[in-house]
Amino acid sequence: MRRGSRGGRTEIHRRYRAQFGKIDILVKQCWARAPRRLLEATEEDYDAVLNVNLKGVFFITQAFVKNRIQAKAGGKIINISSVHEELPFPHFTSYCASKGGVKMLTRNLSLELAPLGQPSACRVVQIFVDGSFDAPGAML
Repeated sequence: MRRGSRGGRTEIHRRYRAQFGKIDILVKQCWARAPRRLLEATEEDYDAVLNVNLKGVFFITQAFVKNRIQAKAGGKIINISSVHEELPFPHFTSYCASKGGVKMLTRNLSLELAPLGQPSACRVVQIFVDGSFDAPGAML
């Protein structure tokens, strides 16, 4: 499965539904980064970060909401982001842009999903993480 690919997200969703029967809560902490100075960054670096950190969040959320509407049941969506959606982080411009996108996506989802009403409404919450980049496997 390619990180950030639509096929990968669909497969993850299918596996969890097969194992647990239903998914009531969607918690996402997507974390890809490609530390580069602006003038050294490639389109591949940018795409790798945005595909995981923003595009992946968007489409797995879409699949979750479709499932909850089909099931006529509510759900909860929790997006875990980074303080770098607000705070600059030199040489991580694509990472910061992706986290800023997650912030706006979360805010917009709250408004867009609110009119669905109970029981099909999904509550959307965002959590900010001020963590270290020293986690194993954290870098692309």
